[in-house]
Amino acid sequence: MVLELLRTSFTLSLPKFLGDKIILKKMKEFMLEMIDTQGGRVRYDFAERLDKSKLDFRWEMLQRIEATIEGISTAIEKGMSQKSKGEKAVEERKAVLLEEEKRMNEIKERVIQIQQKVSS
Repeated sequence: MVLELLRTSFTLSLPKFLGDKIILKKMKEFMLEMIDTQGGRVRYDFAERLDKSKLDFRWEMLQRIEATIEGISTAIEKGMSQKSKGEKAVEERKAVLLEEEKRMNEIKERVIQIQQKVSS
């Protein structure tokens, strides 16, 4: 710090044509250093935001995939349930129809017996 102050004082004590060149050169160096520093900060900030966006996107996609899988599982379970309910309904209806067929056969036999009695 003290050296920098002495150098600045020395530069100001030089003749204008020499001092201006040194000051201009130092200003260019300072500007390039500041641009590099600020560029580094911008790059770091951009990389951080990009990483955060990537993680947010990944998290959201995983949630959507989980929701889709859950929806598919629910649909499969519902379909299986409806199938078993349908099979139960078919079995119940089949039992009712077999009972009806049995009664119809009994009625048919009675009609045949009555017809035979009437014919004889």
